[in-house]
Amino acid sequence: MNSISDGFSWTILKCIHGDQKIHSGLVALKAECKLKLADALTIMEECFLPMVDPRTDIDMIPHVLYNWGSEFARLNYEGFYTVILEKNDVILCVASLRYTNW
Repeated sequence: MNSISDGFSWTILKCIHGDQKIHSGLVALKAECKLKLADALTIMEECFLPMVDPRTDIDMIPHVLYNWGSEFARLNYEGFYTVILEKNDVILCVASLRYTNW
């Protein structure tokens, strides 16, 4: 979390998947990240219609927010990060950013 002023803060989130080993001190951080991603997903689903992949019938919004990978390029969201803006620990805004090193 990065404090700005007047109770505002922003955070960049990236989900840690599967069997990736994390230090025991980061377990609480991982849990907090998952809670914030769940809240961010709720906000995105309230604000946007589902973005469904026509071939698989999968809603892509959760895949973007949780940066799920795939063997299919059109479904690979590993380079995505979720950014949230909060005021006094209440999420006000959610954005998805994609980082690539082409």
